Amino acid sequence: MIAFLLGENYEERIEYAAYIKDLYSKRSAIVHGGITHLNYILLHTANVLCHKIIRILLSEFPYKKFKTKKELCQYLSRLKYGEPLYNGINRK
Repeated sequence: MIAFLLGENYEERIEYAAYIKDLYSKRSAIVHGGITHLNYILLHTANVLCHKIIRILLSEFPYKKFKTKKELCQYLSRLKYGEPLYNGINRK
């Protein structure tokens, strides 16, 4: 869902999805004891992505209209699986 939120087109979404999957696997390795250090560039990029996600959710239509996480997730799932509109609201 994050890749769909950040990416403007298919290619960008695929790139974001791969990066986020890699980042999540590193997070899991840290939490479960497999990795004890991370590359600072990776941490910086993750931080930038987090800021971008927060900015989009708080300031861009229609995301800023959602009151709950559930509403946002339902909207993103509908978009991800091909439903172009949510209650008559287009993505942009």
